[in-house]
Amino acid sequence: MDPFMDIGATDSGGCVSVVVDIEVQDPLHERHLVQILHSGAQALVRGLIEGTSTRLTLVDAVVVKQFPSPELEIGPNTKVMYHTRHSWADFYKLVDACSGLGGVSHGALSVGVHTTVSVDCNQRMSNLHKVHSSSETVTGDVGHPQVIHELWRKSDHAAILSAGFACQPYSQLGDRRGALDPRSQCLPSVLHAALLLQVRVVVLECVTPARGDHFVAQQLEKFAQIGGVSIEAINLDLQTVWPCRRHRAWWVLYDSCLGKIGLTEWQSMSGLPKIQCLIPYICKWDPRDELALRLDQRECQAFGVEDGTYPKHMMTANGIGPTALHAWGSQLRACPCGCRDFGLSTQRLQDKGLFGLLVSSSSEVVSDQPIRHVHPSEALALNGMDCTIDFGLDVRLTLSGIGQIASPLQAAWIFGSVLSRVEALSKESGAFGPLTQLMALRSWLVMKCQQVWPCTSPVIEDKQLLDMISFWQPVKGLSLEQLVHPPFWDEQHDDRVSIASVLDMLIRQKQVPLSSINSDEAVTPWIESPVSAAKCDASFSVGSSDITFVDAQGSCLQFRFQAGSTAVDVLVAHAKLTGSMHVAYICDQFGRNLKMDDPIQAGQKVQIFFASDGSGMSFGADTFPEMPAVE
Repeated sequence: MDPFMDIGATDSGGCVSVVVDIEVQDPLHERHLVQILHSGAQALVRGLIEGTSTRLTLVDAVVVKQFPSPELEIGPNTKVMYHTRHSWADFYKLVDACSGLGGVSHGALSVGVHTTVSVDCNQRMSNLHKVHSSSETVTGDVGHPQVIHELWRKSDHAAILSAGFACQPYSQLGDRRGALDPRSQCLPSVLHAALLLQVRVVVLECVTPARGDHFVAQQLEKFAQIGGVSIEAINLDLQTVWPCRRHRAWWVLYDSCLGKIGLTEWQSMSGLPKIQCLIPYICKWDPRDELALRLDQRECQAFGVEDGTYPKHMMTANGIGPTALHAWGSQLRACPCGCRDFGLSTQRLQDKGLFGLLVSSSSEVVSDQPIRHVHPSEALALNGMDCTIDFGLDVRLTLSGIGQIASPLQAAWIFGSVLSRVEALSKESGAFGPLTQLMALRSWLVMKCQQVWPCTSPVIEDKQLLDMISFWQPVKGLSLEQLVHPPFWDEQHDDRVSIASVLDMLIRQKQVPLSSINSDEAVTPWIESPVSAAKCDASFSVGSSDITFVDAQGSCLQFRFQAGSTAVDVLVAHAKLTGSMHVAYICDQFGRNLKMDDPIQAGQKVQIFFASDGSGMSFGADTFPEMPAVE
């Protein structure tokens, strides 16, 4: 695919998708004069154009003729995408292309960028993405015009598009055929979508050899010339901040009006020198997971279980995790994602090697064969993603999805850098830079690991990191989407909530009572730049309280309830309308835990979080459980 195809390459009667600027609009809709963005050529367009937008994307417009001047027609299957100017708020919205399981969107969300729509050609990966994200999803080729129109319709005017484009043409374990590999067309498809969607920032991720590939450089340079964008690129090595290998190249293509983003490679962080800091011991997982991950006879032979050479593939507590691969768990069998119906060939395994991460199972159900593949929760922890997310029983499919993700830690650094520049322009300065966001996300992820692998003896020695982890305890049960949901934090000055701003509020609440905070207060010690003091909420209504129901996807239902009532009263009333439910967590607007029988005070804001997976506390119209105290 050529994302910059000229009308001249399309025969009369064929279809073309182009971005045009309206020079003269015909009120009769017979001969609009337009300028084609990527070529600068003028053309005539006939057909209905609504509204006042001066820039349009014509999706599958019909080429009527080429001479003496190009003429297009808005046919019955043509879609018109109307573009208006972006606001600063649109830079906190993301179209996540080639989304896979959702590592990029997970990292972007941590710094306050919400994915409005994701797209992947694999329905199974889209389904995994839905488990932890409430974004809209589209399944299909991101470069297909009709898919692009669907993305535009669901994007909510997002100004940023991201994509981890196919790495096999450039990877050391791939064929390294570059442009000769059909999968290399993934990058032109992404750029085609970015051009037609008219986003202002494009974030790309791939293996580091792609950064030196001629085809990649050629595509990016051509896109920059046509779109008038600047390009910055860096390499990020995960093991410098997290005990796992994942070395990736990142590009940011951005509208030149933003000035200079100023991407920098991150510096090494101490405190997490080995896997044991995240996974101090091996858990017993669901017996169904254990059975699904156990090695079959062929895998036992190939990995050396029979001859005793398998330890070279084992996960060791004192080591650094290896780079996760899409084929983890499926090199000798069909890939569960559907990309191949058979195992890798003997010749390929001989040429490239056999790679996997094996674990000694602690479950009795596989005592006859105690060696298994790494569990998805273990793989998530190693790659810097919330390891408490349960993606379901198809654990080998989940493992293949994790093997493709960009680490959310790396994504947080990139998106944090982009937002720092956006906020420097929109607010003169940003409160939380990429380093602050990375430190906060890092501590939150370790806290999540400690939920899965609680430990009575310390495995982390870094005092600053331990202190940061301890501040997360009041909200440890929240998912990332719940944590950065703006209505949960009423003291925010605007609608942007990030992992760093939440941690800052938790530290402030711990250090000093909220009522004593004033504008002269010193900055929170852990952050790199000053933040504004929290504001008081003076909008309380006498005699009533605000109640917010939050489901597992972060969607909210807010209403008022009579003060003096308890959470039991609220839930009984709700259960009579909707039936039984599972309550995961109840707290006030400051993150303090509430009991079921605590009277709700006038003006108090209460959040009730529901669980969708059957966990938490079962509650029905005739059930009055006790809310356990949470330390």
